[in-house]
Amino acid sequence: REVDLYEEIARVFGYNNIPSNTTFKISSRSFEVDELYIEDVLRNVLSKIGFNEHYSNSLYSEKDVKSFSSNRAIKLMNPLSPELQFLRNNMIPGVLRAISYNLNRSEQYIKLFEIGSIHEYDNRKYNKANENRVLCIAWNGKNKTHWLHPNIIDVYTVKGEIELLFKNIGFEEIDFSINDNNILD
Repeated sequence: REVDLYEEIARVFGYNNIPSNTTFKISSRSFEVDELYIEDVLRNVLSKIGFNEHYSNSLYSEKDVKSFSSNRAIKLMNPLSPELQFLRNNMIPGVLRAISYNLNRSEQYIKLFEIGSIHEYDNRKYNKANENRVLCIAWNGKNKTHWLHPNIIDVYTVKGEIELLFKNIGFEEIDFSINDNNILD
């Protein structure tokens, strides 16, 4: 092998006669852009402030794809079952199922997030689909008992956690306002 030849030459020449360097040069083109870097930052920040990551099924029923999105869903040609015949076009049904599951088991304080792909039908694309990566965050419950101070979920907690999340991904100027329906924007 080629490497064995190099090793034999180095042995005959003498390892102690080969100069060593403490610096090296490398082309900057060899560094790759991490396309999932922002998702890693989001996961780190959210887990540090008490959220649990949820992974839901990416196949939904017809009711699920029509309930929370006006985007046209992609129907599978050979579905596993009638309940799993569409690619998800929204993350909300999966996160709501997770909250329901936890509430049915007497968990009253829930903070979940999910990062994943949603798909919508697009006749202009060669594969007839648009895929987008999205983040879905859910809070449920009012407070969690703690021996020193309770964790309370209110509008100020949600606002603070969203602001912290945005600042960690590079947004410095964040403004919140209340719209005409008394809903925080």
